[in-house]
Amino acid sequence: YEARYLHYRGVGICFSRPFGGKFMQPSIDTILVCHGLSMLFETGGMSFSSLIDVGTGSGFIGKFAATKAPGEGSLSATLVDIDPAAARYCSSEDFGARPSGLHGREVAWRCETGDAAQMLQEESNFDLVVSNPPYIPAREEVLEADGLTQPANFWEGCGLLVRLLELMLEGRFATGAHLVVMITSLTLKSQRVAALLSEAPSRGVEVRTLLEREIAWKAWYAGSGRGPKYLIAETDSERCERQRLGNCEFFIGATKPGDSRIGGDRNRRMDYHWHVAYVLDLSHKKA
Repeated sequence: YEARYLHYRGVGICFSRPFGGKFMQPSIDTILVCHGLSMLFETGGMSFSSLIDVGTGSGFIGKFAATKAPGEGSLSATLVDIDPAAARYCSSEDFGARPSGLHGREVAWRCETGDAAQMLQEESNFDLVVSNPPYIPAREEVLEADGLTQPANFWEGCGLLVRLLELMLEGRFATGAHLVVMITSLTLKSQRVAALLSEAPSRGVEVRTLLEREIAWKAWYAGSGRGPKYLIAETDSERCERQRLGNCEFFIGATKPGDSRIGGDRNRRMDYHWHVAYVLDLSHKKA
């Protein structure tokens, strides 16, 4: 694969998919999560000492977070993915792990291969958990209340996302920790994901939308065929109005080609479905 230089707000990598690598290459999702992180960091009063990028892939999100995260003293940055090719790439010169972050604070890097959910259960010291996990629900996750599928590829199966949300609601992260995660209106077709977001306020978890943006969905590439019915917004209210889940409102489901929620020139693109991306920040409410 041809190497490309990818750059956003002063952070860059030289990337080509490693031979045998199965993880998702950087995409618009990657930049959206980084933009959401920038908004979180600019809030003020934030301080992080230990971050983990779950399902890190190219590691770009983790590198961006490690470079920009505010705080005093050294920062521990853990990049973990179930694909061994990800750890190899993130340890390479092309990735270019920086020895220092914001205002010159030292960054100690760790690249791991394995089950991130298991690692999070065993290590509870992370105060910043970031992830762009597979977020397109499988059929059973949409049709069954307790349906759950572990990711079978880099786009389908919400099992990892569900476990991250459960760990936050269970209070398994460090005191004051933030979980920054990417979902879309497709994800919210998962009954389990929707239920956890609805439950969050009663569990003392604040959910904040850092970013909302409609993006194209290549259903013929990352999806089951050309847009299965179970992922499409079924009613006019789903298509046109945000639905409340917990303390946030979201669009639910994708719209068909020619039916963008924004409209305009997007409706001339008959090769794309449309879904709405959300970067969420979850944290336990201060007493």
